[in-house]
Amino acid sequence: MDLAPQEAETLEMLAALYRRCSGDATVAVSMYDLGEALGWDRDRSRVVAENMIGLGLAAIVSLSGGICITMAGCERAAAEGLIPCVEDGDAVCLGDTPMLTDATRDAVDRLLARLKGLAGDASWDFDSLSEMMADLKTIDAQLMSPRPKTAIVRECFRSMLAVLETTGAKESLEAVKSFLSE
Repeated sequence: MDLAPQEAETLEMLAALYRRCSGDATVAVSMYDLGEALGWDRDRSRVVAENMIGLGLAAIVSLSGGICITMAGCERAAAEGLIPCVEDGDAVCLGDTPMLTDATRDAVDRLLARLKGLAGDASWDFDSLSEMMADLKTIDAQLMSPRPKTAIVRECFRSMLAVLETTGAKESLEAVKSFLSE
């Protein structure tokens, strides 16, 4: 059996790696677990992971098959359209982890700064502005926590969707939808 990995398999594993670690290069993931989730045997998983490492898309972190994504891997995943969330060159989505990862926390910070600027410049009605400010302050409070809760941040961003839609802030609306993967 020819074990030379196909590019499609490499990209498939890259997407799985990105989803599993939420773009955080400090999170180690087993190449074998990734392959198993994709329906591959251990040999195929190893060969495809080695190809990713050789291309600089992943780095090996343990001799037992632990790998992590690299910045080049995040950039390639974004360029290939494997992940829906790309803003200012950073490919990060909110994800499903109970607590925000460092990469996600940074992305929340950037998106929050953008939205604060929008709210400050907008000539919105009082209710829309009040609702937006309450959500922004709630997210700020979560970011001050040593363990910011993803669920709270997610609900605040979801609440903002309605405000952004009614105020016509389409670009920011799309950025929040993309960050939420909705």
